[in-house]
Amino acid sequence: MNKWTIVAIVGLVILIIGIALSIYGANSVSNAVSSSLDKLKSEPYTTLKAGEAEQITVPANSYELLLYNSTAPLQIKNVTQTYAAGIYEAALISKSEPTNFYLTNNNTVPVNVKYVAFPVNLTLVTMAGVGVLILFVGLIISIVGGIAAIISRFRKKRDTSFGQPPAQMP
Repeated sequence: MNKWTIVAIVGLVILIIGIALSIYGANSVSNAVSSSLDKLKSEPYTTLKAGEAEQITVPANSYELLLYNSTAPLQIKNVTQTYAAGIYEAALISKSEPTNFYLTNNNTVPVNVKYVAFPVNLTLVTMAGVGVLILFVGLIISIVGGIAAIISRFRKKRDTSFGQPPAQMP
């Protein structure tokens, strides 16, 4: 078997490992988010009066995703929020000690809110990211190895007798 064919096969194996890691990591994270969205739908609304706040405590060295639905936007100090399909999302990160975050109603009217905060397994997120990188590396190796294998298969065998002394006649 040609060495370039082996390189192409190794590249395909790496590609398959990358695809598997990407799918597993992304699927696990999406299942966690999906179950949290289901939990959010079942939560009852709480009313926050103007200037009132709801405290959310995140344990030390933790990463939690906050999903909330409210009748008006709320503020969480030092946290970036995104909004999609009627749900606000924010990443709550604590470092060496537990951290309190506050959903604050800075509106002049009461706001109805329901929320859910759930821990995110960063290993799964990392696995999905590394899987994508491995996928691309495997793709590149398999393409380069495949092209080199095809080229070497159709290449003519060169005469390597140049520089050798002529064969002796009996």
